Amino acid sequence: MVHDPRARFDDTCYGIAMNSGLTRNNIVILLSAPRSGTTQLAGMLRSYAKLNFLGETFHGGKHCISSWSHFHADAKPVITRAACAILGRPPLNSSEAFRAIKRDPVKALRIIAESDSSPATTFAFKVFPGHISLSEFGKILKAVRCDVIVVSRSPVDTYISRLKADKLGIWKKIDTTEIKPNIYEEKFREYHEDISNYFRAYYDVARRSANNVVTLSYDQIYKSGNPPDQVVDMMLRDLGLDVGDCATEQVLQPQDRTPNRANKVSNWDEFVEGIELMGASHMLDRIEFRNPISSGDYRKFLIAKAIRQAVRRITRRNSISA
Repeated sequence: MVHDPRARFDDTCYGIAMNSGLTRNNIVILLSAPRSGTTQLAGMLRSYAKLNFLGETFHGGKHCISSWSHFHADAKPVITRAACAILGRPPLNSSEAFRAIKRDPVKALRIIAESDSSPATTFAFKVFPGHISLSEFGKILKAVRCDVIVVSRSPVDTYISRLKADKLGIWKKIDTTEIKPNIYEEKFREYHEDISNYFRAYYDVARRSANNVVTLSYDQIYKSGNPPDQVVDMMLRDLGLDVGDCATEQVLQPQDRTPNRANKVSNWDEFVEGIELMGASHMLDRIEFRNPISSGDYRKFLIAKAIRQAVRRITRRNSISA
């Protein structure tokens, strides 16, 4: 099924944009944003016999894998080989190995993809905004045959989940049902612009350079009526990936057990009214891929965003000191 880049993320079936046929690849990049259901998806991917899910490798720092026990034994020699090529010596531990991969992801992924140390094994990585620059992402896709899986969630649900995590000061999986933050239309619109430009820019690069591109939404995985593990398994098989059998069945375990949005925040009615006055109701549930953003325009957007954030920090600091 060829994916129409103008389609919404929440189409009834995931879409695959074929660039070079359904062939097995060593590398899968999970392109997504925080609070989109990727933690539970990672749990499913880790349970496959021939798939090594290596998490937020490109984030670096504390998000680097701290123990080889997180993945299959056949991953260690491949990761070590890539890190050794970058460091010029064997890595001291897994953390140093993954920091090396972040330092030179193009070289590392090329070595991993071409390695015959663990045949018929797929290595998957999660990429969030800020992990890899758009330029670096494009270089990776040109140097290595990758399948890219773009995972999204309704923007307003993702944003509410972020607000709850920010209010708790905890981003790991934890029950947030009792947290009822305020939500403001201007800040949501800014978030929507940020995440939309991210997906538009990176998806366009993936569509042009990746081996296969899959778009998969939170609702498709967890709310389609089909078991989540079956949805994911079908997607992986359709991509031609030999990942073996899935060892566990997965069910949705929401961090927020509130059944509707109105009760997730403290001012939902006022927020919706403000969104409607702005003529932005369409932003609540969808991100369009129409009119891909160029790398130059995306760079200008990121610069403007950084300036805006810096001004806010200075203003906040001055108001506190006053």
